[in-house]
Amino acid sequence: MKKILIALLSTILLCQFNLLTAEQNPEETSNDNFTFIPIAPDEDIDGELITTEKGIQKFFWDKENIKAEGPVKNRMKDGDWKIYFAGTEGKAIKAQGNYLRNERNGQWILYHENGRVLSKQTFKKDMLNGTYYEFSETGVPVTEIVYSNDIINGVFKQYYDDGIPKEISMYSKGKKNGAENLFYPNGKRISIGPYKNGLRDGLWKFYYNSGKQKSLGHYKNGKKTGNWKIYDENGKLADTEQY
Repeated sequence: MKKILIALLSTILLCQFNLLTAEQNPEETSNDNFTFIPIAPDEDIDGELITTEKGIQKFFWDKENIKAEGPVKNRMKDGDWKIYFAGTEGKAIKAQGNYLRNERNGQWILYHENGRVLSKQTFKKDMLNGTYYEFSETGVPVTEIVYSNDIINGVFKQYYDDGIPKEISMYSKGKKNGAENLFYPNGKRISIGPYKNGLRDGLWKFYYNSGKQKSLGHYKNGKKTGNWKIYDENGKLADTEQY
């Protein structure tokens, strides 16, 4: 539960960060160092002692409430497992997925208490591989991230509660590489520009929440460089700055 709360908190903090970015100067504020925390599907049974040599192993919240169950071979989780919400007597699945010799392998699905899907994840040798998904309690997509061996490597997408894109960026080996697109809650673009090895690098454009151009200029290794153009809220050139 603690890891789930941390993951949900990270999503909320990112949302608040982007809103703050929209209200302040997005040129001076970035989420370069933001770390996304995926939800661990089997945290509730992490550290549980396996007592069965071969057969079905069960763990319990208490005497009457089963926590999880699944097959075991050579005292290792091996096969399809189910984890249940506390206090439901095994009637409400919290997570389900496959183990191979005690390592998560294949797809894992987590659920909200209302039965809707919370997250879909794919593992290979106990590491995230492929597209990681998160959904709200109403089924709206919240997060879509491509992983390779537990490292973000590909498209990174996050959405506001109503499904409007919040961020669409490209990652390579855990660092932003390629275009980053940030959006206001109204769907208008906040900014667009390229990253190189985790730093802003190249031509960047920033916008007011009306959609009008706010500023544009170049970054080099994360710092502004050259001539920058500043526009007023009507889209007219108001100033220039030299870096």
